[in-house]
Amino acid sequence: MNGSVAKIYNQLSHAENARNELLSSGFSADSVHLESIQSEAGPTAGNFAVGNGDPDGENPGTDYERNFGDPVQPSNILLTVDAYDDGLASRASDIMLRHGGHDIA
Repeated sequence: MNGSVAKIYNQLSHAENARNELLSSGFSADSVHLESIQSEAGPTAGNFAVGNGDPDGENPGTDYERNFGDPVQPSNILLTVDAYDDGLASRASDIMLRHGGHDIA
């Protein structure tokens, strides 16, 4: 393998823990890259602009919960490692998965 291993994380602290373990296990700082990939728009699931309110008024007091109560926050932290052989790629992937990394879909 001659390329990169990439995982996404839901929480920055998990990605930072993976990065720290990668560095402490011998990966160079130049080969480990951590970045935020969230857009300025924020969560993408939900209906912030027009709402999901109750147009008939049958359930007063539920508009906030329907519109904003359970937004879905996408995974937004990307950690990549330059791996120049299969052994390094496997080791990096194991570390990244152990700290909650997910494959990019």
